[in-house]
This record gives sequence, C-alpha cells and structure tokens, in this order.
Amino acid sequence: MAKSVYFAGVGLTKVDLTGRVFGSIFDLFAEAYRGALEDSPIRSFGAVQIGIMDSEEFENRANIAAKVADRLGLTGVPAIRSETASSTGAAAFHEAYYKVASGECENVLVLAGERMKTVTTRTATNIMSKTVDPVERRFGFTMPGLIALVTQAWFRERGIKGKEVDNVLARLMQRAHALGAENPLAAFFGRREPLSAYFDDSQNSPVATPLMRKDCSPICDGAAAVILTSKPQAIRVAGIGSATETSSILDRESLSHLDATRQAAKIAYWRAGIADPRRIERLVVEAHDAFNSLLPIGLVDLLLVDDDEAIAA
Repeated sequence: MAKSVYFAGVGLTKVDLTGRVFGSIFDLFAEAYRGALEDSPIRSFGAVQIGIMDSEEFENRANIAAKVADRLGLTGVPAIRSETASSTGAAAFHEAYYKVASGECENVLVLAGERMKTVTTRTATNIMSKTVDPVERRFGFTMPGLIALVTQAWFRERGIKGKEVDNVLARLMQRAHALGAENPLAAFFGRREPLSAYFDDSQNSPVATPLMRKDCSPICDGAAAVILTSKPQAIRVAGIGSATETSSILDRESLSHLDATRQAAKIAYWRAGIADPRRIERLVVEAHDAFNSLLPIGLVDLLLVDDDEAIAA
C-alpha cells in the first residue's frame, strides 16, 4: 500500500526580470533551498529531484542535477533531473512524490526553476521553441504560436471574435497583474495594469494573433523548493495525476483544449476521492498561465467551470 506524502517545507525566490540578482543557477536554487530549510526541521534526504529546462543552452552546463546537489552540500544523495517543457516543475514534484509514496525514501527534496535572463528574449524564444514538434518548428512554429492557435480555436468555438476577444484578454491581463501586485515575490509586485494599457499600441505590441505582448509572461529567473516526507505534517498530498498527448498540435483531435490536462486532472481527483471538484469549498487553484488565455482554458480542462463560466468569471 502506498504511503501518504506530506509537505514538510517550501521555499521560493523572488521572480527576477533583470538577470542580475542570481549569478548562477546554483545561486538561484540555493536561495529556494534555504527558504525550504527555514520552513522545515528536515535536513536529510533520500533523493533530490531537479526540474530545469535547457540548462545546456541557458547555462552552458550539463549533468546539472549532480552539480546542484554538490553545490548545496548534498554530495552522495541521488540527484535526478526532470525536463518536460512547461510542466518541468510539476514533473519533478511527480517523481519525488512517488519516491516517498513507494517507501523508497522518507524525505525527498524537490528543486525546480529557470535562469533564462542569460540570453535575449529572441534567443530564449528560439530555445523554448525546440520543445515544439520538429516538423511544425520547421514551418516557424514557436511556443507563443502554438498557444495562439489553441486560443483562436477556443474563442471560435465560443463564437467570440473581433473586439470581444480583445476585451476578454484585457480583463485577464488586468486580473493577473492585480494578483501579482499583491505578491512580494512576483515580478510585478506593486505594479497594477489598467485595462487601458492593453489597448495602448505603444505598450502592447502583437506577438501571435490574437496574443499581444501583455498576454505573454516575460522572460525571467526564479525557483521553488519543496520538501516532501512520509512523516505526518499539516498538509498532505491528497491526489496527483499526469498525462501526455501528441507533441504535434495538428495531430490532436481538438485544438481548443489540452487533453493531457483533462486526463491528469481526472486521475488526481480519483486518487483524492473527489467525485465533483466543483463542490469543493474554499478551493484555491494555482494554474499555469504563461499566456493569459490559458487561465480560462485551464480552468475548463480542470473540470472546474464550463466554457461560458470561464469567460464570465
């Protein structure tokens, strides 16, 4: 029988837009690690799980998991790297969870982050575009281009077009900045964006129709650390799920939703014993929305709202 898995500590860095706060990936992970240690009495780990994308290109470093463990004074502890594009941090957490649940390890340290300000935005976009299907990438597909197609399909199915699309995206931008403005660790802490900024051509240039500059997360540096344990703590991981779908977006049955998200959510709810996630009281959702349009799409794929509710929210 699988063991219960608990959170024993969490550490976060401030998200940096300048590229000058962290001198190396080791400095970045070390700060997140220190935060987790301050939040937990646990000091020994059966494994270290590292989540990082493209360290060979952003950092010019390979074998990064072993090097991070060494720099953190954890030499001798098994260190494994996870890399699954935008879900890299979640994948590292997923692997660490099963190491504890299986009974192999009592405590596991999870570190995930990126230091991407070592290169220009254009270079970073080209690096991240290597996650796209290679055939589609040959025709100019980028990550923003992929999400733009998904966004177009989602709006088209809802019958939303023209200025109405801009209005929905502008509201999403305003909401994202309002939340970030209240978080001292966020890149845009204390910097709210008015709706008018979305319609200001001097501030908001096109990226990939219908996405504009203010629909896209900026290139930045940041990391998180989590200590997982089998020792009972205040917070337990009730359920976890993961899934994949075809890497080629043109081979997918639907462009308007992310089927892997739906499948992973169903697995997590089943493992947590949740029959209807909409009936959960005081629910807090942390969703990956590197592009504004992914928030309503993600909430629908997580089976929390209907498409029309996502737009109206």
